[in-house]
Amino acid sequence: MMKSMTKRVVLGVPTVALSAALACTLAGCGGGANDEAKNEANDTAPAAQEAGNASKTEPEATPEAAPEKETSIDCESFSATAADGWELVDPDKYGQEAKFYPEGSQHVLSVRTENRDIPTTLESLQSVFDDKGVVDEVETNGTTWTRFTMPDNSVRLLGASSSGRTVNVTIAWQIGWDAAVPMVENIVVK
Repeated sequence: MMKSMTKRVVLGVPTVALSAALACTLAGCGGGANDEAKNEANDTAPAAQEAGNASKTEPEATPEAAPEKETSIDCESFSATAADGWELVDPDKYGQEAKFYPEGSQHVLSVRTENRDIPTTLESLQSVFDDKGVVDEVETNGTTWTRFTMPDNSVRLLGASSSGRTVNVTIAWQIGWDAAVPMVENIVVK
């Protein structure tokens, strides 16, 4: 005969209920077993569970606060804060790189630094696009950006930082310049 126990197993089901189920299986409660034996096993399990619960108090679960999303990055060559309707994803302060997405979009505006100067970077971009891009300058927050608009309408901004590195902002063509302006205005080249 099996001995009933009131300890809880890992899943929180009292072993008495498991013992009753196991006993029923071993005794063949399925097909031709006595209906009274089935009912007795089913009736004792909840009662034993309630008795086991009465003697134990479990601590209440404390809801965990969701970590707050970062909205800005501040590194040696630049700082940037997500504009309204934008989200900062994967900031890397030490690698000096950040990606911003318009909410609900998978298209990116990325900010990173590089060791090449602006003329070298611009020359490289122009050679990739067979000199088909448009080069001009725009100013935000005291930074004069060299803007290269590529034939596919994506935009590359290049700004010189006092650290000697070039801040490189890439705006996906799906975003476009006009939609990116509020985000660009939140980028400060140091």
